[in-house]
Amino acid sequence: MNIDSSIIDKGISNEEESLEKQLGKNVELVNFDYNDDSGLTSESFNFDGKNDYIKIKYDTEEQKGQLANRGFTFEFYGIWDGGTTDPKTTAGYKGLFCYWNGNESEQAIFRFGINGNNNYLIWNSSISGNNKISDYSGNASAWNIVYPLELSKLKTGAYITITMDATTPYKVTGENYKGDDNISEQIKDGEYYKQRVYMDGKILYEGDYNKWQWDTFKSSYLQELKYFCIGRSSMTEDGTWNYSKMRAKSLRLYSRALSEKEVQENYETSTKYHSSL
Repeated sequence: MNIDSSIIDKGISNEEESLEKQLGKNVELVNFDYNDDSGLTSESFNFDGKNDYIKIKYDTEEQKGQLANRGFTFEFYGIWDGGTTDPKTTAGYKGLFCYWNGNESEQAIFRFGINGNNNYLIWNSSISGNNKISDYSGNASAWNIVYPLELSKLKTGAYITITMDATTPYKVTGENYKGDDNISEQIKDGEYYKQRVYMDGKILYEGDYNKWQWDTFKSSYLQELKYFCIGRSSMTEDGTWNYSKMRAKSLRLYSRALSEKEVQENYETSTKYHSSL
């Protein structure tokens, strides 16, 4: 998935048929109003944070296999400014994107979002965990990966990249996993994959993602999933949806982990283009 200057360059109209034709047959724009707050402008693709999102069909065996065996990259460049939290779910949580089975009354499994009350970015790929934890795992929620994040930076403009490389597991024994004061120190022992968060093209966090968690996601949940959703996610309750208000200059999803060089190149190319507008 790639929403960036390639759309803006081609003079695409800010209306459903024109945008969906540009984005491709597997993309559906849901609940957009096609105005300055909800749709395409000359500088960004905007989400009103109330109920609009982009739905991307991603359901073939080849696609699932790429994600399962290679990992992923999520990139967001622009301004994030809160959004809407369903009152039945985690206080302050706003959804960025998810991988979902298509049933509105059921929870998304592969989830990304921001907690605006506690200043952190959170993601997970399952709905349960055990003592096989990852770096930056949330206290009392071993399956949640929690990255402390200064939200004021997001509200003025930031380039965030998240990667998880599922190609080469490695052993980790007897080391404390990383985090801030809200994340307890525990001992790791097992196989892991590398996970990273970049801010403006530079590594902000680097840690180990537990292979057991990823294998559980692949074996227990992946086959039922059909759609990526950009701009919303669920967190704790079935059928609860939380939306992000954002002005996205660039949104990209990859079914592999980009290298440090590729992340830097994307950052430099995108920021250079938008600074010239």
